[in-house]
Amino acid sequence: MSLEEIREKRENKVGNIVKYFGAIMGLFYLVLGISILLNKVPLLVNEIVKYTLGTAMVFYGLFRLFRILKSNDQCAMSNEQ
Repeated sequence: MSLEEIREKRENKVGNIVKYFGAIMGLFYLVLGISILLNKVPLLVNEIVKYTLGTAMVFYGLFRLFRILKSNDQCAMSNEQ
């Protein structure tokens, strides 16, 4: 096994960890944003701030998930060629 093969395997492992972590964080932001929006218990912030923060977290979570899925599609396409 050459040094290049070892580096490739290590980069693949690190890349997979980063992808999974990104997906978990995307889901975390999505769930947190939805819970802020649907929370009936009054928070210590104004309603406008609550809805703005919840909406921003939902969109950011969707953005992160979209980026992860897009990068997976690009990797799959490059592996097919």
